[in-house]
Amino acid sequence: MSIARPYHKEGEYHHGANKVLLLAVLSVDRCEDAGFAFQACVSQIMAAVAAEAFFAEFAFTLSTLRHTKKGPNLARIGAVLEQLEVSRVQITEKFNIASQLLPGPPFDAGHQPFQSFNQLIKLRNHLVHPKVGTKPPGWFSYFVSNGLVTQKPDDPMILPDWTAQLQNKRCASWACRATARIVLDLIGRLREPCNTNNVPGVHESLLGNWEWAKTDQRIWSGQALDGV
Repeated sequence: MSIARPYHKEGEYHHGANKVLLLAVLSVDRCEDAGFAFQACVSQIMAAVAAEAFFAEFAFTLSTLRHTKKGPNLARIGAVLEQLEVSRVQITEKFNIASQLLPGPPFDAGHQPFQSFNQLIKLRNHLVHPKVGTKPPGWFSYFVSNGLVTQKPDDPMILPDWTAQLQNKRCASWACRATARIVLDLIGRLREPCNTNNVPGVHESLLGNWEWAKTDQRIWSGQALDGV
């Protein structure tokens, strides 16, 4: 018998993507209110990890409907999404495909929630695969134009390090918001088709884990920046 076997019980599954986002949110707490805050990169990386973890859980949850013979259409969608996991499709493409298969309009790269999420993944990819001495990529202008950089372009003492400009509390909160927004969007698409007979709806069970992310003040400030 494998020494790892006692740590797993067949038929029991633990969903923890929401806890990963909470780790990202806790790092927002550790950021200074103004100026550079290098804890922000923890929020940015962990927010992206939370989205990836959620997608795997989401695909699994839908696919298991085949065992209950409830929601066969959603079970088939879940099987497709699980195949995307196996095929190692990029996470942005996974969410995009899910939006096309589920009720509601497909995601649009120029609008929320996909717009910010797409930028988050680009930022995460740079943080975990840094390049030495690179110039700001084209997508960096998104952060400048939306007030997510630490120093404004006309600052006389600007730090000539574009990656450091993204290490601030506003951008840390934005990263958590990007994940919360797209996760809640997918969960919201299950509102109607999942409630059958007396079986608790998948929508309700998923939302129960993520409800806190709708109102957490470390994610949503109640200001104009919430739209980004």
